[in-house]
Amino acid sequence: MRIHPIGERGLFQKNEIAGGVPRPARTPRKVQQLLQIAGLKALAHSAYVTAVEQKGEEFRFTMYEKAKVNPQKIPPLIQSYRGNLVFKAEAVPYFVYYKKGRNKKEKDETVLELVKKLLNDIKSLLEEKKDVIMK
Repeated sequence: MRIHPIGERGLFQKNEIAGGVPRPARTPRKVQQLLQIAGLKALAHSAYVTAVEQKGEEFRFTMYEKAKVNPQKIPPLIQSYRGNLVFKAEAVPYFVYYKKGRNKKEKDETVLELVKKLLNDIKSLLEEKKDVIMK
């Protein structure tokens, strides 16, 4: 067994396969999940979502109250979720998603994948930034 510094040989495990061929390192499952969660936090921030909460089969996505959302895009988004997504236009607006798991695809979808999809869909509601050209 040989141990090489990361900079010298790249990301490889401590041991090598017979014949001296290095094996690529595997990221532990918990580390992968933490990286996914960090990515979701960054995505939520870019979508102006200040909180994501889960209670059983209900997911609540709280929006930043001053988010620049195009309100005309909300009804088509809600319709695309066929009754599983509701928008509440309160002082602090939020979406509620009800995971009903009617079909096999929904059952197989992990919570992190579901949250990522919903955050991307919510992000699509934002008004596009217009480039300002100064002369």
